Amino acid sequence: MEALTPEDPYYANILAKRPSTHRRINIYRKDDIFAYPTSQAFKSLLRTLISTEGAAEATRQSLQRNPYFDPNEAFRVVDLNANGLVSKDEIRYLMESRGYYITDADARLVAKKMDFNRDGVVTQSEFIESVRPKSPSRRF
Repeated sequence: MEALTPEDPYYANILAKRPSTHRRINIYRKDDIFAYPTSQAFKSLLRTLISTEGAAEATRQSLQRNPYFDPNEAFRVVDLNANGLVSKDEIRYLMESRGYYITDADARLVAKKMDFNRDGVVTQSEFIESVRPKSPSRRF
């Protein structure tokens, strides 16, 4: 649900005001409430989400197999001011220092993805949890 809910308040408000479409044309088909272009766009979106999460999990698995990767040391590298917390600005600076230029909004989204308790900053335990594999170890 989070992946499909708009972040922008304007679009979230439009979605909230949209009337429900519970009327079905064919009672035997559950997906006929969407027009064909909408159902194709939805399928494409789901494929993209699954592919992206698969790539992220493959990266987490690869990091776990790497004997030189230490999640605690990675956190210390990202925590530039050594206060035990990572902000969106530190994430953005780290990315830019490695040649990847991201917007402030992108840095905020990365921080939000790692910020499990939604307090606005990423703690060391949240960071480590986000770089550890979510599924059992397997080769990709």
